[in-house]
Amino acid sequence: MASLFMGAAAVAVAQAEVYMKEKFSSDTLDGWETSSWKGETCSEDWQTAGRKEWMGKWEVTSGSWSVDADEQKGLRTTENMAFHAISKKFDKPFSNRNKELVVQFSVKHESYTYGHCAGGYLKLLPSAGDPKEFGGDTKYNIMFGPDLCSYDVSKIHVILNKGSDNLQKKDEIKLEYDEKNEFTHLYTLHLKPDNSAEVFFDQKSKWAGKLSDGWCASH
Repeated sequence: MASLFMGAAAVAVAQAEVYMKEKFSSDTLDGWETSSWKGETCSEDWQTAGRKEWMGKWEVTSGSWSVDADEQKGLRTTENMAFHAISKKFDKPFSNRNKELVVQFSVKHESYTYGHCAGGYLKLLPSAGDPKEFGGDTKYNIMFGPDLCSYDVSKIHVILNKGSDNLQKKDEIKLEYDEKNEFTHLYTLHLKPDNSAEVFFDQKSKWAGKLSDGWCASH
């Protein structure tokens, strides 16, 4: 996975009750728990030890370049070819039953090149669990965010959990050529109480439809 920069994340309902808003105002991972799902950070002799997967580190920074360093801080991955996972608890439980729910965050792929591959996903979990075990197999309610790999894979993932199944859209939400670059972009998922949803990229609608139509099991 190449370098990924994740900006402020927020979850809110239509009545303007905000359940999480992260501005990363300090230079530390205050309140965030890093995962050791794939083992400890790679050492120099990892190849001889037979380890081919490890967890990369995170840092809070405005990145290699920014317009306003204080306002544009976020989480950044620090290692290529490593897994990265980090989580933070909500202050209190919540439900979006009969309410609108908005999930929104920004991502900057600073090192975006032709061979760049990275997934910048945000997941909402049904319960905290053990943050040290948070990884690909952890149950979640919503998975949302960009998936980029060179120019062959370029889409916005939307996967919702229903019972024991993770359901994703059959028709991909494609990113256009000029939407794949090293700049900061805003991703928004709007879930509505009438069983519909809409996905926005930089406040531009990319898809809208019913949650009951066009979904299949994700593997």
